[in-house]
Amino acid sequence: MIVCISFKVQDELIYLIDHAVTLSKAAILGIAIGALVILFMILLAACRPHNPTSFADGSFDKPGTSS
Repeated sequence: MIVCISFKVQDELIYLIDHAVTLSKAAILGIAIGALVILFMILLAACRPHNPTSFADGSFDKPGTSS
């Protein structure tokens, strides 16, 4: 069985396939860059030095709390 497709239909199919692949690549690239940014933010938050500042009276608790 031989299927004959006109050149116009064939060109339209090629056009749609090319643009679908381009959008797909752009979506994958966007997701990958977003994931890298999120991982970088997590790494930055986990590795930064954590030095809590003390209050004026030298305590680390909130004022008014008794321990």
